[in-house]
Amino acid sequence: EVVIAEFQLYEIGANGLPVFGDLLRFLEERGYALFDVACLSGRPRDRRLRMGDAVFVRSGTPLLADGAWA
Repeated sequence: EVVIAEFQLYEIGANGLPVFGDLLRFLEERGYALFDVACLSGRPRDRRLRMGDAVFVRSGTPLLADGAWA
């Protein structure tokens, strides 16, 4: 029902790991939608956003039913 996944926003040090866009496509193809971003982390020297944790939920879940702004 819920997936919490760590992601990187760009390839770090040629580690070959997927970036956020890859993760998003992978989970959307399997019926999940982005629900929230739980954490973001910048690199120490200039705070460029590099990693984070995202929360995905299965499409159709009641958690996605409320689309109101406030």
